[in-house]
Order: sequence, then structure tokens, then C-alpha cells
Amino acid sequence: MVSASYNFYSPFFGIELRTTVCVVITTCDESSDCENAGICQWEGEDKFCDCKNGTRGGKCEHIDDCEEGIFKECHGDRGTCYYDAKYQKAKCVCSKGKSLDQNVNFCKVIRRLEKGRIEHISENEVNPNKIN
Repeated sequence: MVSASYNFYSPFFGIELRTTVCVVITTCDESSDCENAGICQWEGEDKFCDCKNGTRGGKCEHIDDCEEGIFKECHGDRGTCYYDAKYQKAKCVCSKGKSLDQNVNFCKVIRRLEKGRIEHISENEVNPNKIN
């Protein structure tokens, strides 16, 4: 299923209105064609990927929280964002030597302190020559 949203101004109401138009086109043959736990469904004579909450796209390939939500900075050296199908939400995972800083929702290098505590090191401490 593909949808498109349109905004238009209504002089009668004096406000901007939004409408969504849905068109069904074939995007899958079986559920394995859908990403992020989407399920291939029939709609009339066409099949489409029915996406889980938080995912979208013709094959459910877009993860909202990874692209524009809380984990939008979780990519590259700041982590890997993926969709956890079991819990039906996006997660940010970190490489060894880093952990998720929940204040900024991406991975940072950690410094181990006494009694098992850790602190996140700023990017400037890790690479003092980096220009922001």
C-alpha cells in the first residue's frame, strides 16, 4: 500500500487541511519480501507489505526512529540503529568500548571508573583535533 499526503488551504474554513490518499500496488509476493517484520497482505488483487508501528515504505524499509526520531544520530561511529521485531521498536546498539548515552541517544566512548561505573567521553576528548 502506498499513501500520499496533501496539504491544501480551505478559504471556506480559513485553515490548512491535510488529506491522505491510499493506493494499493503490489510490493511483495511473500512476507520475506518485507523488511522489519512487515507481513505481505492481500488487498483486492494486489499484495502489499503491511508494516509494523514505527516502520514505513513499500517494503517497510524505513524505521521512523532511526531516520527522524530519537535515534536519528545513531549511525556510523555513533552506533547502529535497527528495528527490534520482538519489542516492535527501534534500538541503537553500540560497538565494543562504547555505550548508549541516553541524554543524546547515540553511542559514545566510555571511560571506566571505580566501582564499575562508567562515564561517557565527549567527541572532543576522543578526537581533540575534530572541528565541530
